[in-house]
Amino acid sequence: KCTRCFKCPARDHWYGRFDEGAPPVVHAVSHYLSSIPSKNRLPHNISLWPTYFQDKSNAFPNRKYLLEYNPSIVRIPTHQIPELYRVENVVYLASFRVSTIHSCAATEGLSLAMMGYEKDTKDFERPYPENHVGFALLREDLSIISDALFTFDNMGQGTPEDIRLFVLNDQLYWGSFYKIHAMWLVEPQVPRPWVREIPPMSGDWSPIIVDTMP
Repeated sequence: KCTRCFKCPARDHWYGRFDEGAPPVVHAVSHYLSSIPSKNRLPHNISLWPTYFQDKSNAFPNRKYLLEYNPSIVRIPTHQIPELYRVENVVYLASFRVSTIHSCAATEGLSLAMMGYEKDTKDFERPYPENHVGFALLREDLSIISDALFTFDNMGQGTPEDIRLFVLNDQLYWGSFYKIHAMWLVEPQVPRPWVREIPPMSGDWSPIIVDTMP
């Protein structure tokens, strides 16, 4: 409750709650991308984790295991649904950050302590992360039909992180940092010099197509 010392309307004394003001949750799902190679996965059996992390080749700063997180989801415009998946009742496209960085919100010192890193943080050299983007085609109930991993490093604009999907005027877009790009799941009616194909790193997908505008 607001404790401002000056008088104001009673309605100003209360702040809205997201769980009351937001649209109702229709489905709640945790996704597991099958396109992440098994060599980059934590063991399925949690009891194996102590042994896994005692192996220094699996621990910071050498870790190679990937986690998918920070998802975004949009309803796919009908004309953008790949023909191959129309019989699967595709409804949504979801994106995920897939990375070896798992605690980017914490301060550097705290991150190091959480990961058991004992070296003085002044001497710390952050290892180059492995960053990818995961995409998944989803049904109405948010179950995955197909997923794939992509990397955008060779676009010359740095690695996108935590991308967000948008649909505007029936066109798909993805954004990261201050950049927004149009994207297509099927061949667009756009001159080739203005777009490029990005093949999947893993997963049985056709290349996605993105604009190359700066």
